[in-house]
Amino acid sequence: MLDTKRIETAIKENLGFAAALDVACKLIEQGFKAYLVGGALRDIIIDLEPMDYDIATNASAEYVCKSYPNSERIYPNEYQASRIKGDSFTIEIARMRRDIKTFGRQAQVEFTDDIKDDLHRRDFTINAIALEPISYEIIDPFDGCLDLNSGIIRTVGAPDLRFTEDHLRILRAIRFAAQLDFDIEIKTAQSIASNSSLVSDLSSSWIWREFSKGIKYAHRFKMLLIRYNLWENIFREECLNPIRNFDSLKDALKSGSAEEIVWIIFFYKPNVLLNVLIKQIAGKIEFPRTLRSKLFSITRILDSLAEFDALPEMQQVNILDSTAFELSFECAKFIPQIAKSVKKIRDTFPGIGIEPLISGGELIEMDFDSKSVGRLLDKIRLAQLRGELISREQIPTFLKKISV
Repeated sequence: MLDTKRIETAIKENLGFAAALDVACKLIEQGFKAYLVGGALRDIIIDLEPMDYDIATNASAEYVCKSYPNSERIYPNEYQASRIKGDSFTIEIARMRRDIKTFGRQAQVEFTDDIKDDLHRRDFTINAIALEPISYEIIDPFDGCLDLNSGIIRTVGAPDLRFTEDHLRILRAIRFAAQLDFDIEIKTAQSIASNSSLVSDLSSSWIWREFSKGIKYAHRFKMLLIRYNLWENIFREECLNPIRNFDSLKDALKSGSAEEIVWIIFFYKPNVLLNVLIKQIAGKIEFPRTLRSKLFSITRILDSLAEFDALPEMQQVNILDSTAFELSFECAKFIPQIAKSVKKIRDTFPGIGIEPLISGGELIEMDFDSKSVGRLLDKIRLAQLRGELISREQIPTFLKKISV
């Protein structure tokens, strides 16, 4: 049984939802139909903080953009959708439609005035719920509220048909199950398993979109990807036979580790060059440039740890002083296979993280040849990292010693 009073209060108290409610009511006042739909409504029903706000209406995108100067059209144009940006939220307004034919992520559509037609084209029952913004009536033709209450992911209609229409729905089912900690209804689950190969043709950008949300629940997300054979169908030979390090992922999330650390633990495989592995995976997932660069930096360091002693001194200094170094060591808390190497380096270099004792400019002022300054800086820094130099006063004696 829905607590409609709680839902109404939660909507009014939520800044983004209240703004969406205002937009929908104004459209109704102007003679149109408008409903609150989507993930925000789903989340508010199960007492979660909404993340996005959606309105379904029979008003055209042209009318919405004309009525709201701070709005913009969203592509593709034929779907008649627009977006209004607030200071801390975004409202998407789409014209109600029904699918005539589907082509993967695209569909031939026709517009409708019936909200039930619009809800019918949605992927899962928990996302096929609407709220009339004046009466607060819940429109729920597919018992999505019942599935929310039961913690169930179920397709709207026959799962084989819905997954064949749009292959991304398979991955979305897994992501929602991980995100909400829901079970997947048995027929839907059976269909996911039997149609798992369909995800192999998803674009890297769509895979990123779902993985970037699923990584926030990485231990459950990975478990489900493996259970339903999606992992092997997405990554193929690049990442077969994943390790089942669900507890490590759970611990990393619980400790508040940086996102890049969670990604590396997510894909980690022992006895594999991680930098090569992440580059292969980046061909399947469209990581944002900044995140991709951080992952490459960290994995290059992780790959060097086992043979760190054999590296040239300059390379050792560069690694120990790199911005990615502490993040690399953070991985050791959750990857036992590299913990031994990390402990050895920590013991060998107790000066890690301490500011350098001297700069190149200061060495030049001490009349050292500018051509030799770089080499001397590396030797001073390495001695400091090893704990052999702890003060500036020791530097002159140290320089005399190494110049002999």
